[in-house]
Amino acid sequence: MGLNRNGWSIKEMVIFSSILFAFLLIAIFNIMRMYHGLNDEKNNPSLPNDNSINTFHYIDVENNVLEAGIDYYNLYYNSESDIKITISKMKKQGLLDTTMLKPIEEQKECDGYVLFENGEAKAYIKCQKYKTNGFEE
Repeated sequence: MGLNRNGWSIKEMVIFSSILFAFLLIAIFNIMRMYHGLNDEKNNPSLPNDNSINTFHYIDVENNVLEAGIDYYNLYYNSESDIKITISKMKKQGLLDTTMLKPIEEQKECDGYVLFENGEAKAYIKCQKYKTNGFEE
């Protein structure tokens, strides 16, 4: 591939473009294979049943419950401690709805509460396949 005063010839340009296209196809193939491999590991029932795989979606529900619990606390309590606010109370006030309580992995919505102790709020939820550590029935 030599360059002359006019630049590359059409033959050299086609060869160069073909090489680049081949590398692009290989890269896309490897990315797709890696992506599908990660999805297979996530959905593979032969892998150990680890709730941390699905934790992201449950954390979203916990955060929704926590935010609604803090809003409820600010509306009805004044710096009190040892308060337990259930999801049913928050739903009655319109602070939560079903869509905020149903993770993608679940068929039903989760139940739970927010506990205020020593100035700190912590959300606890119980779903079909997940339960926050420390959840008390």
